[in-house]
Amino acid sequence: MKQPVQQLIFILMLMTLVACGGGSSDSDVIEEPIKENNYSDEDSANLLLAALVLVEGVIEVNELVEAEFLYVYFSSESMDSRVCANNGEVTWNRDNLNWQNGHGALELQFENCLVSSSFMFNGKVSINYTLSQFTDNEIKPFLKKGLEKFSLSYKTDGLEVSPEDGSSEPAVVKFDIDNSIEQLWDIDDVTYEHGVIEKNKVESGDTARTFIVNSFSASLLSEKEELRSVTISQKHLAEVNYASDNHYNLEVDGDFVYGGDNSIWKLNAGLNKSSSDHASGSTTIENETDSVRANFTMDGYANFTYNNANIGSAWFPDVFDGAIWRSRNVWGLFLEQVYATKLKVLTQSINLEQINEQAQIEIEFSAPVHSQGVRAEDLSGYPFRQIDSTTNNNKLSFDSGLLLENEIIYFSASAQSIYAGEGTSKGFAVDVLERGEFVHIPKPSVFVPGKNLFFYEENSYWQFFDITGEMVYKKEHLTSIYNACVDSQTGNLLISGKVGGIDSIFMLDMNGYSLKDLGSKQESIQRVALRRSNNSNYCREIAYGIYTEMAEGGNPTSDYLVKFNNLTNEYEQYLLQTEPTGYSIIENPKIEKSVISGGLNLSGLIIGLYSNLGGELSREEFQFSFDHLEGYHNHNDNSVFLEVDEAGARLFAHNLVLNLENLNEIIHEFSGTENVEIESILRVREDLGLIVTTEGVYDLNNYEKLKSLSFLKLKPEQKVFDVEKQLYIALEKNMIFKLDLTPYSSK
Repeated sequence: MKQPVQQLIFILMLMTLVACGGGSSDSDVIEEPIKENNYSDEDSANLLLAALVLVEGVIEVNELVEAEFLYVYFSSESMDSRVCANNGEVTWNRDNLNWQNGHGALELQFENCLVSSSFMFNGKVSINYTLSQFTDNEIKPFLKKGLEKFSLSYKTDGLEVSPEDGSSEPAVVKFDIDNSIEQLWDIDDVTYEHGVIEKNKVESGDTARTFIVNSFSASLLSEKEELRSVTISQKHLAEVNYASDNHYNLEVDGDFVYGGDNSIWKLNAGLNKSSSDHASGSTTIENETDSVRANFTMDGYANFTYNNANIGSAWFPDVFDGAIWRSRNVWGLFLEQVYATKLKVLTQSINLEQINEQAQIEIEFSAPVHSQGVRAEDLSGYPFRQIDSTTNNNKLSFDSGLLLENEIIYFSASAQSIYAGEGTSKGFAVDVLERGEFVHIPKPSVFVPGKNLFFYEENSYWQFFDITGEMVYKKEHLTSIYNACVDSQTGNLLISGKVGGIDSIFMLDMNGYSLKDLGSKQESIQRVALRRSNNSNYCREIAYGIYTEMAEGGNPTSDYLVKFNNLTNEYEQYLLQTEPTGYSIIENPKIEKSVISGGLNLSGLIIGLYSNLGGELSREEFQFSFDHLEGYHNHNDNSVFLEVDEAGARLFAHNLVLNLENLNEIIHEFSGTENVEIESILRVREDLGLIVTTEGVYDLNNYEKLKSLSFLKLKPEQKVFDVEKQLYIALEKNMIFKLDLTPYSSK
């Protein structure tokens, strides 16, 4: 079954309806009408279907609005928003709410909120409500009574609905609807413990809704189709009251307006569903000259007539998603909203003043929570301390005096929603010496500058976080990612990996997150593709790597130097006569058809110069002993930082700056400190005149140290990301250190 509102929006996106619905064959339609008609058979069927789609739209929009209203009703008074499944948001203006008086007003602002499985909502809906009758018992843990009789009047000047992947322009629905709801309940006054949460058993009884649709419009067959002055009555029996006859009934009466010729049709529908899920009933639209009717049969077909002539049939489950055949009870509608709501940490950061001056540190969440714990530790993970905490509504608090006394104070807070059991956690770090700020972001692999988003993949989920650490997108892909980088020309994300069991290279459109397959390559080639320039966000136009060919049984046979063009998705490979000593490879700007490799082995730093690519390959080697690599330890695939400056004069290799004209000449060596065995270059920012290493920030020209970073205990494989004139350095515990380079820039 499709999700709520999905079918309506599906048709809105298509801007058309299939003749006789659901893909019926041409043989289903009688081509010759009995008499002269004002519409073709196809158009007449589309008119009736459009009227029913609008009815379905009313039901689905009500589910959207009523579910949100119920969430506000059951939520804490201190809350003013709900986090959607995709980290979008619905904010609530509760200024005119008054539950005690039983009536008031509420405004809902949908902001990129994923409500159904694949559609986003944006826009404002205004609600006036009246609460007339309540249950005797409260529903725990919400501490609110159930609503037995209440009414909602809601309207919007335009609610935008668009596919999550941005594949179509937003559709706009407008409505002005009054809805009266009656709900029977069975709420047990005996409570039970669910974990640490006290609950009681809740069952919903019969449900009845009556809609007065003052107006409901959308673009279907023309620029505007509309329901006017339509009454919709919807009744649904609870399962315990099912009988052999109908347990669901829908009655519709009012006007349908076709925008194509502004004709007004009388709409009448009576639909039923039995306890065995057999649907039946009929729908008619008619005016002074024309009448279109659909009879719904128990075997799942809709038979259409136009002016009493049979014009075809359709399998109606293909036409509608089921909204016109269902009535969700109030409790079920609220619980669906609960499970679709993401628990989020609202507190962005903790500063030193809060730690020094407050006896209690308070962390705020997007829903009422119970604590799962606070853990204080060093960023390395040791030592650590569990700290007792308390919760009050949507806030968790603990004694700041229990935090570990370090130069960098770190703790993580974990909590679980009392609504649905969803848990979340977040880390916080504060530098006592105020040398920079920290933000919690799961270890990202790429930063996308055009969108200011970090890309992160874990357990087949592709996720994007903004620079404050907020998740803005998450979707599951059956994938293993080898490399990822940003296309400098389009700003889109290029990904090399395995999706759905197929090794390929993919482009993720950053304007809508649609995925395009750029072509399959063997796994070994893909691992070479999409190499980033050293800790830059962008793909190298030409990427190089080493590919080892394996024989059956897993024994290596030959090594190849692979050249991959990230713009054309094409590659070349060259057989190596000797075993490669470096896996970092870049083009040599001094010599045509030449590349430079860099790597580490037990002998030290090895620089290789490969020449005459495509011909008889030659290789020259330059070795730098451990005198320049004190305490070297193996990491990653022995790759090193390797980059040539824009002038083509210097080669930056690991901890050395070499003369590109004479690779034996060391221009400068970053030699570390007493506390650090090895120092390595992490990033060269020629635009700012700076070099960033594991130990500090240096002037690019005279190598003067401008700022020490030794307190971060960085390693050669540390990931760093350019965020304009800042450098985001990925640390342990999913923390990012934000280093502002502006004060040290010479440009």
